Amino acid sequence: MTQYPTHNPSATALTPPEPSLFSRKNYAVFVVEGGLFMSGVAFVSQDSILPGIVYQLGGSDAILAFIPMLMMMGFTLPPLLTAGWIERQGRLMPMLRFFGLLQRLPFLFAALALIGLGSTHPRIALWAVVACPALSGLMGGVTIGAWMRVTSRTVPGKRRSSGMALRNLIAAVMGMLVGVWVEKILIQFPGVKGFALLHGICFVFVFASYLVFLLTEEPHVEPLSPEHHKSFAEQLKWMFRTLQLDLPFRYYISSRMLNSFIFATIPFMAVYVLEVTGRPEAFTGRLLSCQMGGAILGNIFGGWLGDRHGSRKVLLAARIAFMALGSILLFAQSAAFFCVAFVLWGSTFGLQQIGEQTFLVEFAKDKGLPSYMAVGAFVQLVSVLGVGLLSSTLRARGVDMPILITLSIGGALLSLFILIFKVKDPRVAGLDRPFAS
Repeated sequence: MTQYPTHNPSATALTPPEPSLFSRKNYAVFVVEGGLFMSGVAFVSQDSILPGIVYQLGGSDAILAFIPMLMMMGFTLPPLLTAGWIERQGRLMPMLRFFGLLQRLPFLFAALALIGLGSTHPRIALWAVVACPALSGLMGGVTIGAWMRVTSRTVPGKRRSSGMALRNLIAAVMGMLVGVWVEKILIQFPGVKGFALLHGICFVFVFASYLVFLLTEEPHVEPLSPEHHKSFAEQLKWMFRTLQLDLPFRYYISSRMLNSFIFATIPFMAVYVLEVTGRPEAFTGRLLSCQMGGAILGNIFGGWLGDRHGSRKVLLAARIAFMALGSILLFAQSAAFFCVAFVLWGSTFGLQQIGEQTFLVEFAKDKGLPSYMAVGAFVQLVSVLGVGLLSSTLRARGVDMPILITLSIGGALLSLFILIFKVKDPRVAGLDRPFAS
């Protein structure tokens, strides 16, 4: 019989501690692998580079509205389907090796499509570029619960925020260089050839990250007994019961949903800058450098803040940083002010990434983590799709950017209020979750 979670910290005493293998090697692998992967993805950044590529290939506002969310959307649906399967496994690295490779191959396929079809069949090349982050996210989403579970067993809780921050810092430092390289590449190889080269370089980096990930040492864990197995129908039932009964989790999810309104602005931000300033597409490389510079600041601050004061404070800082970003966008007219806005977006993204990833690990127990991630992913998918449809509809009806920016600031503000008044830090409050069988 399926057991549903309740907010009962004392229940963790009934659950034996999970096996762990905390080592300097695993910590180093965790940091370097993530840094290499995100450095590679920066060459086709969904926030600054990819929108410009899609725009130049003839993509409409309806497509642009979903560009920054494609990989995230790919990550959101599979966890709901695979959480029960992952919870039944003992060894998780075999599946992570297989799907980790599949997660990286779309970048190679997109590069080949641009080289072979970019000039003769631009629409096919456009859809290959758009499908790339979605397919990569989809493959990663199949085993994201397993990855988070391995992370919880190989990276100690008090070092997860700093570990996440170091991963992001490597990517941010590299990203500043990537921005310079992107600008030079697109000047020397404008159009399809440059776009193909960016995707090819991206694949080299993400494949290198895969080779590093293979060095992870996973502790031995016994598979769950059959009575703890959940079918897909039971997983769905568990999900809705979780949202109904687990009030702290419901508040947290509500905050995440409202924060999704930032994606009413982000998809159009790079194109908006190019239109207002009249700069060429190569200028997106400079915007990327600014974004990554901000990410350095956000990750340094987020790693320090999360390790010392918990992930909730990191999420609060992320919301405040975005509202500052939105305020600048409302009045910016020069390239310099837009560069400052992208610095703030890098800081916001870095803080948010650290906060969201560490909050769920601290909030859910290891064995229940895949299921909690599945619930969060499903709700996130619904909210992101809704915001994407809303923003694309508004743009199609001629709504100006200031309206979308104001909408995004409003969502971030409401999300901030919920975090302040309704959500407690799980590490401080001891909100460990009982095992959801």
